[in-house]
Amino acid sequence: MNFTPITQSFLNIRQKYPAWVFLTAAALSGVLLIHAGRIFFDDDPTPSVLLFGSNFLSSAGVLLMVFAAIGTVTYWLERRGVDRFSLAIFAVAGLVSLHYLHVSCNNAYTNDWYQMGGGHFPYADFISKHPLNPYGFHGWEEHHPPVYYYFAGAMIVFAKTIETLPVLTMVRFLSCFFTLWFSAFGLLTLRRAGLPTAIYRACAVLFLLWPAGIHLASKISNEPMYYACYAAAFYYALVWYQDNKDNQLMRALLWAGVGFTVRTNAIVVFAVIAALVLAAWCRERFDFRRLYSEEWGLVALWLAIFLIINSGRIIIHSLDPGELAYHFGTGTSRHVPLSNFLIFNYKNFIISPFNTWSGAQTFWDYLLKTMLYGEYRWRNPDLARLLNLMECMIVLYITLTWLMLRRGEMQGKEMFPYVAAVLLPLAFHMIFMMWKSSMNNQDARYVYPMLPCFCVLYGRALVLLDERRSVLLPVGIGLAYSFAALSVIFFWGQVR
Repeated sequence: MNFTPITQSFLNIRQKYPAWVFLTAAALSGVLLIHAGRIFFDDDPTPSVLLFGSNFLSSAGVLLMVFAAIGTVTYWLERRGVDRFSLAIFAVAGLVSLHYLHVSCNNAYTNDWYQMGGGHFPYADFISKHPLNPYGFHGWEEHHPPVYYYFAGAMIVFAKTIETLPVLTMVRFLSCFFTLWFSAFGLLTLRRAGLPTAIYRACAVLFLLWPAGIHLASKISNEPMYYACYAAAFYYALVWYQDNKDNQLMRALLWAGVGFTVRTNAIVVFAVIAALVLAAWCRERFDFRRLYSEEWGLVALWLAIFLIINSGRIIIHSLDPGELAYHFGTGTSRHVPLSNFLIFNYKNFIISPFNTWSGAQTFWDYLLKTMLYGEYRWRNPDLARLLNLMECMIVLYITLTWLMLRRGEMQGKEMFPYVAAVLLPLAFHMIFMMWKSSMNNQDARYVYPMLPCFCVLYGRALVLLDERRSVLLPVGIGLAYSFAALSVIFFWGQVR
């Protein structure tokens, strides 16, 4: 094929230098252009500069930064054999999340930035000023391990140093970057399920454009980083379960350990990994004597370090229990009867599509609501009702299809990791809620990392319908695409 001299020169350079060089150059060039736009056009940094900029230099810089962020993860996925369709949807999902970051204000979520109560941003700001005293912070979020807040604190220092973008916006951009990695590992998990191409693509679109992922990506919170660590840990555990390679199990445990230094909720992924190990041992595919090696000793040492990091703030605050500030107040705590877990209030779920903090909500309808919209109320409730109805249909597809399984269709060994990764987080969530008896602990954010496996179960339900040549198969595929499209439409114009 003949190329023009310019194109040929570019291809020669591309072959000579690895992709990370171009991506790093794009990111640095983007920061410099945004800074130059502020200097030459005398603009103050505002949240709106993140996506569109206030002049042509800022706009070019923003485009380069976005290209570098999405391009880095996309290139990593491409190296692992992800198809172009999935890569395109992945990039679209990243742009949709960044668009929502642009149209929403930095103080959209009170617990993110609230100074008086000590939310996530004050915690990170404290770390940026007192990096050697992470446990000196007191506030709502002090019960969390400090690792995420070091990352956020570094972004705060960076933003204050270059004075180009607002500090809050830069920390929100960090959350978007972690969400990209959660989506990347979730996509790899989907590929491991061995679904037919058409069904796999429908499930990939459903997962990447799930409503909660769009708005959670721009929250100032340790949740996106925790989601990324959880997804990485489960993916490597899944690879180990399928390929029986010890180094993959080591990676899974190390990523789970990193997640444990971000949120204590990561104990759930340890339970999932333990279930996979136990299942492999029962099938005589794993011998615990393999753990007696120097490599496993090093993994154990790192896990002990991660445990110390997580438990450090418990030890510090146990010296003064009154300082352990779980400042949610008594107004949100109530007794949770067993019937709350056995009833689904469909009427409340449809009529009131968003969280109402009322006793009329049962565990399941509140869980399904917050799985889409979080704890918050949004514009356009009519479209939200349609999304709620479609979510019910997706759950019914999974539940009814799996209940109709015949003995020869079980595929228990192959599907066990995905089923365990859905049921165990739900079980932990229900137990924790009964223990704390608080509506705050009912939020679906705590089980959101199971979403890739939930989509795999939906895909497997569609495969069973395909094997039976059911007319419900094209309806199920269309449901996934329609749900994703409505999700984008719903959040595209949302302003908080």
